[in-house]
Amino acid sequence: MSILDSIRGRKASSILGLDIGTFNVKLVNVVPSLSGKPKLLGFGSRTLPQSAIIEKDIKDHEGVIYAVQSLAEEVAPNTREVVLNLSGHKVFTDRIQISLGGKKGRLSEAVMIEAEQRIPTGTAGVAVDYHHLGKTPDGKKEDVILVAARRELVEQYFYAVRDAGLEPIAIDLDFFAMFNSFEFNYGLPEEGVFALTNVGHVLTNLTFIIDGAYYTVRDVSTGAKQIWDYVQSELRMTGDDLDDLMVGKFPIDDKAAFQEAIFNAAEDIKLGLDVAFSYIENVTQGRKVEKIYMGGGGAMIDFLPEAISQKTTVPVEIMNPFRGLQPAEGVFSGLDPAKIAPMYTNAIGLVIREA
Repeated sequence: MSILDSIRGRKASSILGLDIGTFNVKLVNVVPSLSGKPKLLGFGSRTLPQSAIIEKDIKDHEGVIYAVQSLAEEVAPNTREVVLNLSGHKVFTDRIQISLGGKKGRLSEAVMIEAEQRIPTGTAGVAVDYHHLGKTPDGKKEDVILVAARRELVEQYFYAVRDAGLEPIAIDLDFFAMFNSFEFNYGLPEEGVFALTNVGHVLTNLTFIIDGAYYTVRDVSTGAKQIWDYVQSELRMTGDDLDDLMVGKFPIDDKAAFQEAIFNAAEDIKLGLDVAFSYIENVTQGRKVEKIYMGGGGAMIDFLPEAISQKTTVPVEIMNPFRGLQPAEGVFSGLDPAKIAPMYTNAIGLVIREA
């Protein structure tokens, strides 16, 4: 579920997956493999300057360039080809069914006609793409995922990455990157309804899998930042203490108070999940989400997965996108992969496709 066909035939060299978030950038360096596990050569992250990216628009071009450039020099100084991501409210996705009226070879044209009708601003100044899922169950229509983003937004990210010295070979969406990562590392359950939940800094992305196939996506307008802001207020922390806490450098003496603050702060995410889950129940005649797989930097917040599970009464499992990779010797340098892995869910999904 991606536009990564462009990396086929490049199995001999490594490829970078670059996840540009609002809070930080994450990079993984992977060598695809025709047989056996792809090899993880390196990974890392850099915190972005405050307000470098606002509502997914790059405001501090030089700050983003420096973060990407310095991270690439550390993780993969000899690799330049990179797959990057887009996400947020300025990216439009929709699942549509198109009738070709018996005329083959006209899917692209039909998608553009449908896009003009469905995209609120029309297709002027918008980059449009689609992924063909195949026939609808009745065999009469084509099942398609329509994707659109402001061309200006695409160019912001493309040129920032290129100016950092890398060569973008593809752009994918966070939703599909998470789907790729999950499929590669866990496989697709043949039956059931599952929610892949990427808790980012300001948004939570949801990708739904039903009976072994991609179904739809949703955004929840709450992320890790809102959690941390609530914790800061409740525990009366300074801004500097909060900054240290977010990167694991501030000790929490009162674990019970911290856990309670996280539990209370999770309410907004829970409400957003409730809306998305209710939508799934409505369109599937009452089927419920059976399990949540959680990734993203927010999944690393202590007690948050447990709070989400208790509030939604749905089991939560933290994703480990490293599990399907063969790590190069010393790549983790004493780190526990399971504790840091969720942050790299999308970055790995950008470079993995049935590898």
